[in-house]
Amino acid sequence: MVLLICVAEQTRPLTQTTIHVLIIEDNVEHAQLLEKLLHSSEQPLFQVCTVHTAAEGVEKLRAGGIQMVLLDLTLPDCQGADTFSMVSDAARELPIVILSGISDVSIAIEMVQQGAQDYLVKGHVDNYLLLRAIQYAIERKRAEVALKEAHNNLDTRVKERTAELLEANSRLQAEVADRKRAEEQSLESNRQLKEALTELRAMQQDLVRRERFQALGHMAAGIAHEFNNVLTPIVGFSEQLLKHPDLLASAEVARPFIRKIYTAAQSGARAVARVRGFARTEAGLFGILDVGEIIDTAVIFTEPKWKG
Repeated sequence: MVLLICVAEQTRPLTQTTIHVLIIEDNVEHAQLLEKLLHSSEQPLFQVCTVHTAAEGVEKLRAGGIQMVLLDLTLPDCQGADTFSMVSDAARELPIVILSGISDVSIAIEMVQQGAQDYLVKGHVDNYLLLRAIQYAIERKRAEVALKEAHNNLDTRVKERTAELLEANSRLQAEVADRKRAEEQSLESNRQLKEALTELRAMQQDLVRRERFQALGHMAAGIAHEFNNVLTPIVGFSEQLLKHPDLLASAEVARPFIRKIYTAAQSGARAVARVRGFARTEAGLFGILDVGEIIDTAVIFTEPKWKG
C-alpha cells in the first residue's frame, strides 16, 4: 500500500510553529506509526489529521487548513495512480509525499512525473528521513509554485507586450496605408492637373489657330480689295487699247492710258511688298521699322471690314 502525506501550504515559511498534515492511510497501524513519528518532532511541530479513504481525504482538503499530505496509493475506494490523481486534483497547491509498501522504481518515477514531491517505501522510513522528506517536499513545492507563477507572469507580460506590438504594428500599417492613399491622391491630382494643362494648351493653340485664320481671312479680303483696285485700271485701259488699236497711232492719246496702267502696276508691286513685309516671321532679327508704314498697311488690309 502507498501512503500520501499532504504538507503545509507553500506560502507559509518552514519556521512556522505548526504544520498541518493530512494522512490518507487505510491501515490503522501504519497511520498510528506515522502519527507517532510526526508527534515526536520538536521543530517543526505537526498537527495530524488521519482519514482512511480517498473520498474522505478529498473532502478534508476541500475544507481547507491542510498544509501537507501523506498518502497510501492502495485505498478501499481507489487504487494506484488513480488515487494520486484524485487527491492531487484537490490539493494542487500542496506538496504530496507518497509512502508505499511497493518498492518499484517505475511506479516511483511515474508518481514524481505526475507531481508527487517524493516517494518513500514503508519499512525504510525513520523519523529523520520522514521529517527531511516533508521539509524538502514543502520547499520543492514552494519553488515549483513560485516558478509556475513567474512563468504565468512572464507569459502574461509577453502576451501584453505582443498585444502592444501588434497594436503598434497595426497603427503603423494604418499610417503607411494613409500615406500611400495620400500619395496616390497626389499623383492622381497631378495627373488630372497635367491633363487639364494639356487640354488648356490645346484649347489655346486652337484659339490662336482660329484667330490666325480669321486674321488671315481679313488680310486676304484686304489684299483682294487692294489688288482689285490695282487690276481695275490695268484691265480697263489695256482693254480699251486692245479694242481700239488706232489709239496707239497717236502717242499723245496713248500715253495717258499707258501711264495709268503703269501707275496701277506700281501700286500692285507696292502692295506685294507690303504683304511680304507684314508676313515676315524670322525670329531673332532686329531692325528699324516704319510704324507709319505698318499702320498704313494694316488699314489697307482691313479696309473692306470697317469701310463696308
